[in-house]
Amino acid sequence: MSIEKRLLVRLSIQVLGADVSSLSQRFYRHLFHNYPGLHAILPPDASALNKKFFNMMAAFKNVKHLEKIEASIKQLGGRHLLNYGVQPDDFDAVRSALFLALEEQLEDKFDEKLRTAWKVVFDEVTAIMKRAMAEAERRDHSRPAQPATGYDENLFNDVGGEDVIRAVHQRFYDVMFEEPWLERFFFGKEKSVLVRKQTAFMIAAFGGDNRYQGDTPAFVHMHMLITEEQLKVRETILRNALMEEGLSDDLIERWLNVDRSFWSGLVKHSTDECVLKCPGQRAIVIEKPFGYIPPN
Repeated sequence: MSIEKRLLVRLSIQVLGADVSSLSQRFYRHLFHNYPGLHAILPPDASALNKKFFNMMAAFKNVKHLEKIEASIKQLGGRHLLNYGVQPDDFDAVRSALFLALEEQLEDKFDEKLRTAWKVVFDEVTAIMKRAMAEAERRDHSRPAQPATGYDENLFNDVGGEDVIRAVHQRFYDVMFEEPWLERFFFGKEKSVLVRKQTAFMIAAFGGDNRYQGDTPAFVHMHMLITEEQLKVRETILRNALMEEGLSDDLIERWLNVDRSFWSGLVKHSTDECVLKCPGQRAIVIEKPFGYIPPN
């Protein structure tokens, strides 16, 4: 680990600023020209490709806090293997194309010192992803009926498909938006958007088609101080929604088992563990209301 190298990488991304869009175009031009086979595992439209590139750069921008977001990096690695068919060797192609793009974009600024910093940081991040991919591959050959890994390949069909999953999330967010403690996490959010995104995310986790294009939960919530107590309140509301939708006890436990597997990337004990996404942003801290009575 080298904090100095991580900070150099972060600074180079900050220097790029809005030019990240141009870097994205250069990156994909080199990637597809030199490794045309990767067309098969990447989305065809430019907006989706750019989103993936921006997410990648956001991860590198937060490398100073790599240990804090390692759980999310691991989940990302497992998803790349199981959902997209990415192989460990593909990271060499990504690094090659990225470095060519950086060299073109930054010109003389991409000197040997910065190149070395990028190499060290890139290898740190991808090493975590490769370990997660190896673990996911082993599990894929002998996955238990009720895994604790964030994936249950049969649950999508067993619960009754997309309509049931969406209905559960509609019930869930109807309550969450009125919950005296947790509702404040959703200030300014559109309920229908959250229902749609959460449904797409869990469909993929339950073995259905992967249409989710957002970040993993740890990245989405990395600036929020989320406690285990708050997640237990959330789980109670989710359990009630599952019961109201008529799911069996076995299906409810399998669903919650998948949901809990993402907790490790969410729980924080102080604002020091929060990772801010941009300058001037503050950690989101929601204090428990006086006289609060949790749901049951």
